[in-house]
Amino acid sequence: MDSEIDRVMEAFVAKLIEALGRRMVFFVGAGISIPSGVPSFRALNEWVTRLTTGSQSGDEEYKFLSESLRPEVVLQILEEELGSKVLTCLEAFIGHSPNPNHFFLVEALRRGNWVFTTNGDDLIEQACELRGIDIKNRVCHTDSHFEQFEELLKSISNPQNMPGGYLFKLHGSVEKDKEGDERFWTFLLTLHQVGRGLKEAKEKVLKYFLQNFDFCFMGYSGLDDFSIYPLLRDTDSERFIFWFRYAKGPIGEITWGNERLQSEKEVEKGRALGKKIWETVNVNDILLRRKTSFKFVGDSSEFVQNRLCPPLEIGKCAYSESPKQEMSHDEFSEWSKGIKEYKRNLILGRLWEACWHRDEAIRFFEDAEKLGEGIEKAKAKQMLARVYDRQYGKAKAEDATRYYGEAFNIFKDAGASFEAALVKVDLANFKRRALQRFTEAKRDIEEAKLLLEPIKESGKEYELAYARCINILGLVHFGLKTKNDLAMGRILCKESKDIKEKYGDVDGVAESENVIGLISREEAKGNVELIKEAIKHFETALACREKIGNYRGCGQHLRNLGLCYTDLVELLPDEKKEYFKLAKEYYERGIDNWYMIKPGEPPIEELLEFRFRLGELHVKYGDKKEAIKQLQLVEQKRRELGDWHNRARCLHLLREAHEGDEQRERAISRDIVSIYEDVLRDENKLKEMKEAKIKLQNAEEILGKTAELAWELVYPPEVAEDEAKFVKELLEHLKKRIREIK
Repeated sequence: MDSEIDRVMEAFVAKLIEALGRRMVFFVGAGISIPSGVPSFRALNEWVTRLTTGSQSGDEEYKFLSESLRPEVVLQILEEELGSKVLTCLEAFIGHSPNPNHFFLVEALRRGNWVFTTNGDDLIEQACELRGIDIKNRVCHTDSHFEQFEELLKSISNPQNMPGGYLFKLHGSVEKDKEGDERFWTFLLTLHQVGRGLKEAKEKVLKYFLQNFDFCFMGYSGLDDFSIYPLLRDTDSERFIFWFRYAKGPIGEITWGNERLQSEKEVEKGRALGKKIWETVNVNDILLRRKTSFKFVGDSSEFVQNRLCPPLEIGKCAYSESPKQEMSHDEFSEWSKGIKEYKRNLILGRLWEACWHRDEAIRFFEDAEKLGEGIEKAKAKQMLARVYDRQYGKAKAEDATRYYGEAFNIFKDAGASFEAALVKVDLANFKRRALQRFTEAKRDIEEAKLLLEPIKESGKEYELAYARCINILGLVHFGLKTKNDLAMGRILCKESKDIKEKYGDVDGVAESENVIGLISREEAKGNVELIKEAIKHFETALACREKIGNYRGCGQHLRNLGLCYTDLVELLPDEKKEYFKLAKEYYERGIDNWYMIKPGEPPIEELLEFRFRLGELHVKYGDKKEAIKQLQLVEQKRRELGDWHNRARCLHLLREAHEGDEQRERAISRDIVSIYEDVLRDENKLKEMKEAKIKLQNAEEILGKTAELAWELVYPPEVAEDEAKFVKELLEHLKKRIREIK
């Protein structure tokens, strides 16, 4: 096998050198600079997080945070809490020397080829200077540079006449001749744009080269899902593409051919949540759009030095493994010592919250609350409320509501209206989702919207806050279910999604995609195409949240996908087997998903919902014994939790699963009647039914079926008639009492 790879590599080296003569494009990422000691963003994340939080966590915790969070997420949290001074951490990209990768790229530029890079360091420029090549006027790293080059493209009719030797820095560049934060200005602007897609001029320039020239990718993972990757994936071309995917050691694997690439991709997509290698999925997606492509797995730096540099007569440099990435910038290290303990705890709480690790987040937010005063204390309370809300739900409703209320009052009394509006948004969403108090939620969210509308154009923070606000208003409209409400919900969520895409809010985009999917499913009413449209939205949302490790969000989408495929089982009986399998798979993956959120126990409400849905699927289309097993677990826990509404739903399904066992059916009917008799005597439960119309709709269905079954289960007929009449009257009394409640 090794000799076969050697033969292929020799042929490839010859082809690559030949292509250099015909001119081609190199696209390089952070991997080419790591051998020079330039830190990866993962290493930078860990270093900066340790310094700014005073090393209050252990090595494993910092490693987990650095690997789990995207660099722009970490930098955004740090900027929001500490100001722009934190950006001097990017000095870590300065002070390194070029390696063979950079000298090879200089030779490629000298011969008239082009280089695109996502790197902000200046190592290619340094290598040019060392080789005596003046490239100053052929480096594009600002928006205006790309706009000028776009104008040049318009004057060139034949791509082969394109002037060569240009370096395109898609994420900006370190400018060492400037002072302070200004030296990172273009780099930082682009970093904050990750997620919005490339600016128009950059996109047009890159697309032109993708369509007209062969490409070779080195040191780039393809994991910037909301920036460059979509353009690479969606641009078809007849030209060759060569891709080096990093693995330790010399090139040991070569993949080509669409069938094999597609197979690799499907294998990864089929893996369990948290186990997928998304680099394989993304890279293969890109390669599949080219007529001819080759993927090489191994160390491209070793390949460049030992395979490409000798025939190109580039002086050999000693190659070694990537050095340990240690950073010791005295100015940043010294400055970070002055960060208040309150801030250190708040930052760690926010980082853990972003990873959906609730126990760690609560611990640090509680410490911040004890240390804070005034608005500081209010912010810590808001963070605590958010964790109890989003990661516990109804089970911690009292804690969430209390902390939201306390935070709102402190912000309001201090005149912090923007912060108070954000709390209102969170509180409205909690009332909508966990408590199903749609009228209260609508009032709160519209009040927040009025506060945010006058200032929504003030900047990214304000616009994203407004986007989240209208997304939640869209969800409230969805909960109200009328045709007009659904139409308005779709409009609001589309507007919200557009804003979030603009700013690269991956989690927010998933949130909006999810709501649009919910609305499509609600509007379907038996329309298969609308159900399939909903599935596309849920799949997009699932992919977004899976890649950033938001397993709570993944749970929502897995449930909704299960519901959609359950719908299709009923709507397309000829394909029942396939859709039943898919629905079951998504529900089971959903249950597995909740056990991936560690440490601590999975949220009980979410687990019960999935088991209920799995039981429902089996009752209607599968194994009733399996249905009974799942539903009995759910019913017992609902009874313990005092969740009367969902217990009634579960009993309704259990009764259907026990069809034919008259004794068991009658016992379940008695339990159902008992639940609603208790509701009739409890004004708080009646208010719940009035607020959440779905609860009354469920009661009508469940009690209606109970009255109907009385004729089959009760003897003699006159007793059956009395029982059916009693159940119908119970339902009418419920409706009457609900109408009377103000």
